[in-house]
Amino acid sequence: MASFFPLYFKDIGYSGELYGLQNALLPLVALFSNYIWSILSDKLSRIKLLLIGLNMMSLLSVAVMFVMKSPLGVMAAMLTYQFFAAPVAVLVESFIMLKSRSLKISYASLRSAGAAGYSFAALIVGVALAYIAGFEPIGWMFLLFMALALISLIPVSDPRRSAKASEPVERVSMKEAWPLFRKPQVMLFLMVNCLCGMAMVMSDQYLSFLLVELGGTSLHNGLAWMIPAGIEVVVFILIGRLGSGFHPLFMLALGAFLFAVRSLLIIFTMNLAVLLFSQVILGIAIAIYLSYTAQYMIQLIPDRYRSTGQAVMSMFMSVFAATLGAVLGSFLFSNVDIKAVFIANCVLLVLASICFLGLHIQDRRRSIQSHDQSMTL
Repeated sequence: MASFFPLYFKDIGYSGELYGLQNALLPLVALFSNYIWSILSDKLSRIKLLLIGLNMMSLLSVAVMFVMKSPLGVMAAMLTYQFFAAPVAVLVESFIMLKSRSLKISYASLRSAGAAGYSFAALIVGVALAYIAGFEPIGWMFLLFMALALISLIPVSDPRRSAKASEPVERVSMKEAWPLFRKPQVMLFLMVNCLCGMAMVMSDQYLSFLLVELGGTSLHNGLAWMIPAGIEVVVFILIGRLGSGFHPLFMLALGAFLFAVRSLLIIFTMNLAVLLFSQVILGIAIAIYLSYTAQYMIQLIPDRYRSTGQAVMSMFMSVFAATLGAVLGSFLFSNVDIKAVFIANCVLLVLASICFLGLHIQDRRRSIQSHDQSMTL
């Protein structure tokens, strides 16, 4: 649903400068919020109750947002929404990772359900907006989907809560967690991820504007977001069945390369039909990126620090990737044109692919050296 927010903001009178300011502030709010709620999740060893509370507050924030008429009032409501909604993505990822281990099902197989939901929502909203005047219906549909998400949480058990009520809750010390995140292996991985994050932010924020510039309608906008999500479902299922044998860093390099190919198609054609086709490639790239990022994070960070680990990654993506991506995208869009945004997007992705490949080679050398040492012993 959030993919339609840029169109709604433009409809109520957002200026380019106000939209750029909001895009720069949203990651900072997400940083602060993710830090609070993720550490709280690890300390309390709970996820489900926090997700329910955060979803309820997000729902109220959206209700206020679509009642407001002033652009500044809408921006304040959007920042409030971000405070409660941003940690949901982090906690849901932690939820899926922990559930996949307890159920002995691959992360990608569970994640495919989320992609299916995203695809369904994009299609429904795109069709609705094609036949309903204005963008205000977005708010009511958003509230409906969020209410359904809240209901769906009720029967699901918390992956961190023991089935035996008598067992004590595992408590963790954050002092033990921080040295894990300062390891060179973790830091380099997070920094390369930032390059992909910058590209994703620029693509997401300006895709709707590019569609309008190429003559697209609300229905095209819905299709543009539905297609990759639908493709993700298939790719997630395939990765769940076949993808466990591939090295995560090599697959991340492949995902970034495919993402760059998609940007090249857009740059050289600037055609609506080609743009919609390129979303197929985007769906494949995102499924690979999300699956193997999760797989590598599971290898790097112990389960007891799962939410904090996701929060640290989100911090890099929010502060550095999202802020830099938003600022760079806004500058290029305002001072050059929208094509320049996707050229920069492509350059970042090619660089990320090369860096992931370098980390893969380094990781393989480390594994070989470790194996040789163990054989010697």
